[in-house]
Amino acid sequence: MIKTYRAGSLTTGLFFISLGVALLVKLVYEFSLVDLFYWGWPILLILLGLEINLLVYQRNKQGEAIPIRYDLLGLFTFILFALVTLGLYMVEESGVSALAQQSLSARYFAIESPVYTVDDLSQIEQIKVIGQHGEIKLEPTDKEVLTVYSTWENIAALNWEEAQQITAKTIEMMREGKTLYLFLRKPPQTNWSQPSAGNTTLLIPAHVPLEMDLEAVQLTITLDQLNNDWNILNDHGSTHIYVHHLENVAITAQGLGDNLSNPSVWDEVKEDHSWGKVTGGDDAHQLRVFTQTGTIHLDKID
Repeated sequence: MIKTYRAGSLTTGLFFISLGVALLVKLVYEFSLVDLFYWGWPILLILLGLEINLLVYQRNKQGEAIPIRYDLLGLFTFILFALVTLGLYMVEESGVSALAQQSLSARYFAIESPVYTVDDLSQIEQIKVIGQHGEIKLEPTDKEVLTVYSTWENIAALNWEEAQQITAKTIEMMREGKTLYLFLRKPPQTNWSQPSAGNTTLLIPAHVPLEMDLEAVQLTITLDQLNNDWNILNDHGSTHIYVHHLENVAITAQGLGDNLSNPSVWDEVKEDHSWGKVTGGDDAHQLRVFTQTGTIHLDKID
């Protein structure tokens, strides 16, 4: 049998021994294997070069024509190891690794907002509500207080405090002159999860004029009184109106076509179901609902 030297076998063995030791140490002491791999693989290349030089020196010293063959499995291991290490380093630097860790560590919370109230509306002549997505329940009230609160399900966060921060700005108010602006926002999208739609309850004094500018909202209106005009735009959303028999309220629905889900309930309706009206008395207050591609459903409650 011809004697040969296999370059790379010793370095490959040292590599696996070092990797096993590192994994055992990591069970006790926390450190980054990515950093270890990144800084360790050039050392292995140096060891491989030293091993080759050592074999050449040993062969020349013995004066024997012993061929040196390279350990292809060992070289393949080094190349694969280097590629994986560089890939892991790039993933670490790009933030994908941290994103994955956050995703695995995230928990899901149900968050209830504080109850926001405005009890001094004496200087307010109009309320404007701006909202996107989610579900809103709107009711007029005979009280002189505006009330709004919301609940959110499946908020992905690392802890309760972070979940509260995510939903902290879903309800905001701003007064400009004699107009009170109310902003209803969905929680910001986290890096690893999209919060589910929430549920917001809005109680508006019946005597205050209201304008709503909504986008893709599931709006439910329970109407048992109305002492002023309300105008609601809900683009691409669904609006469900529950109305008691009120002689002083007229309801108008307007869309682009085929928007009325139950046209037979309306007192007047167009053939393309883009417009419908429930007539009221001579001095009736107006509830006007507009949409583009959304639906409007009316239920009369006796």
